[in-house]
Amino acid sequence: MTKHTMVTLQLHRKGVILIGIGCLLLAVLLVAGGYFAGIARARPRGPAAPAPSVQKSARPAAASRAAASREAFSLRVALVMTEEEARAEVKRLSVKRLAATIVPVETNESLVVYEIHVGRYPDRRTAVAAAKSLKTDHALEAAVVPAEP
Repeated sequence: MTKHTMVTLQLHRKGVILIGIGCLLLAVLLVAGGYFAGIARARPRGPAAPAPSVQKSARPAAASRAAASREAFSLRVALVMTEEEARAEVKRLSVKRLAATIVPVETNESLVVYEIHVGRYPDRRTAVAAAKSLKTDHALEAAVVPAEP
């Protein structure tokens, strides 16, 4: 005859508390690891040499009212993270017969993003009218921004 034995597992209050704390600690470590991995991945890997067709951004921090009235405007139609994406966007816009320029802009975190600008307008009113025209004719959303020199 075979005798069956039954094993009962009992957790004490301390054991349950320790398991809960261990799970919480593991969750915090996973979140922190993901956060730091994301920061490391967002940083540029090395100095990127700008292509000759790319213009450098030199926006003034503040301009006087007189300078603002003489300021030219452009329409920003896209903002991308890599130069390859920027070139692809310029090609896509050239199919629509829109002449676009790539403007690299350095962010506060020392990252470079690429703005795609279309047109150059002498005043804000003309630029706003052109933005409305882009929306109706080409289904493109555009923001009026100061033009690059």
